[in-house]
Amino acid sequence: MLTDPNIVVDKAQNHHALFAALKEQKTTNAFLLEENKILKEQVAWFKKQIHDRSSEKSKDEPNAKQGQLFNEIESIAENAPTDDEKITIPAHARKKKGRKKIPQDLPRIDVIYDLPDDQKTCSQDGHPLKQISEVTSEQLDYVPAKMRVLRHIRYKYVCSHCDTPPITASKPPVLLPKSNASASLLAHITTAKYVDGLPLYRQERQFERLGLSLNRSLMAKWMIKIGDQHIQPLINLLNDESRSSKLIHMDETRIQVLRSNKDPSADHWVWVRASGPPKQRVVLFDYDPSRATTVPRRLLDGFNGILVTDGYKPYDSVAREKQLTHAGCWAHARRYFNDAYKISGRKDRTAHEAVKRIGAMYHSDKKIRAGTDDTNLIKEQRQSNLTPLMMSFFDWLETLANQVVPKSTLGKAIYYALGQKSKLTQCLAHGGM
Repeated sequence: MLTDPNIVVDKAQNHHALFAALKEQKTTNAFLLEENKILKEQVAWFKKQIHDRSSEKSKDEPNAKQGQLFNEIESIAENAPTDDEKITIPAHARKKKGRKKIPQDLPRIDVIYDLPDDQKTCSQDGHPLKQISEVTSEQLDYVPAKMRVLRHIRYKYVCSHCDTPPITASKPPVLLPKSNASASLLAHITTAKYVDGLPLYRQERQFERLGLSLNRSLMAKWMIKIGDQHIQPLINLLNDESRSSKLIHMDETRIQVLRSNKDPSADHWVWVRASGPPKQRVVLFDYDPSRATTVPRRLLDGFNGILVTDGYKPYDSVAREKQLTHAGCWAHARRYFNDAYKISGRKDRTAHEAVKRIGAMYHSDKKIRAGTDDTNLIKEQRQSNLTPLMMSFFDWLETLANQVVPKSTLGKAIYYALGQKSKLTQCLAHGGM
């Protein structure tokens, strides 16, 4: 029996079309699965952001609204304590239960408890009792703050035999000459706000409890005047010190500004520069509503050294313009892998391995720097001990790059690190960073 050739051709074409459709369907399914995975990672990341922010607030309540530290004055001028004691041992720190000892440098006030005179005789034979020892216990005591007024009395003298002008005793200079606030009061308000994170409206209530009506708008004006007249010269000196250093770490972070010309939901930025040796750190914060290249260009004016940053592009052009040595920040590279590990529910072994490898590099470098302060020796030891770890890490990432989806959390971490390789390896050529 003969088969119609046209039927055979039609069947072959149908099979070919079916296989093509199945292949396309598999490709689509794979794409949708990867897209679903990425979307799940994004949801997990958003949940992590929300959880971390609330956790940070609960851990350190004074800093829960630290975004207000930089703009509260302008807007106005219009975890549980523990008695655990830590004992450090070579591998880690263990907590030893027990009450902390009261510091010996605190003043002691003796409160004496003695027997009444009628109880100082023996109940058996009537002889006087003899004191043999004492039982001592200590209790922390708090003396509440109180307000007082300093009366500055300046004696005035005049000659009784001639017409020379009177002479008045001088007094020391004050921070705000036309204000009735002492240096101690101004220091307290400044420390409470900028160190303890206590907003001015709460300080206003505290002063009310002490019997003083001190308006928050007045305190805000005091803070602005102190900043302009006394803090700015210090900031200028710190700026000079920072720009004359050999290395600057620089980063920018978002901040919400309540009153500005921009939309309240728009991003504003605080630019941070850290420089100087460990025990003489200079950390400067600069606010700017812009994240443009003009900001780091201005802040790095006069600097000639090593600039350590993340992968934000404007830093590249500024470093080229000013002929700076541009190094990458390993903390940022590690953070992306750590985020990928956490978002996976701590199941992503690759992300965990990356974090471990970076940790091994940190440990190696810490040992190198702990052994010497000689920058030349540190450079030599980094090249011999740290280089193999670092190159092995990047070779490993190269093999992984084609195995992950670039838009996935892990893929972004891998491609970020590889893209920053030339900057992240800059530390191998230097001993002073």
